[in-house]
Amino acid sequence: MAQSTNSSDQQPDNTAQQGQQQSPWKKYKKYLAFGVLAILAVVIIFEFLPFGSPSINITQNSSLNSTPIYMSYGQAASLLGPLLNYSTYDMYSKSAPINITSFVEELPELYGNVSSGWVTLAEGANTTYNATADYVVLTTNNTETMAKLLGSNITAGTDLAAVVVSPGVVGALNYTYGQYANSTLSLQTLYGWKGDNVVLMVVGGNPGFLANESQMVAIAENATPLR
Repeated sequence: MAQSTNSSDQQPDNTAQQGQQQSPWKKYKKYLAFGVLAILAVVIIFEFLPFGSPSINITQNSSLNSTPIYMSYGQAASLLGPLLNYSTYDMYSKSAPINITSFVEELPELYGNVSSGWVTLAEGANTTYNATADYVVLTTNNTETMAKLLGSNITAGTDLAAVVVSPGVVGALNYTYGQYANSTLSLQTLYGWKGDNVVLMVVGGNPGFLANESQMVAIAENATPLR
């Protein structure tokens, strides 16, 4: 079932409430200055994107589908525990920290094949793990191909070693779950497709933090409508 801004467990956007804790990912500081929360997933996905000089101009300024698809506040909290920050964006909005132009520049195959996109960003309040999550949904043609292209780019440019990579099917969701790590970071990814929607979930944190895999899959399946 789609999670919209009037969901019973979704809280108001509190992007402005910046946490006082120090992010352990100092080398990504320039991206945090771009207006993004301390979300590990953001900087990994876009580590090499040419921010500031886009080569692709997308004039559409809102998703064509009027019903947004977000991971709810409650769902994010079930992965991370109490939240320090939670925000949602239409990826066609110019103010979105993760926007569709950046995705298309990274994956040109998406150009002309995406009609809607939404992103949920969340940061846990537990300073021991400093865990973060994001959830991206793109309505696109040829979802299987686009999902695999997106998934293959998730850890590009990082030195994270694969711990577990496993595909699966739950309900109408076809997905691949991955767990990656090095001495300073723990990263979990889930990408796939359901109906006309490509799904991407990324959860990151300090070593020792690990979100529940089954919970990640259940959230992706429940939050993404079949359409």
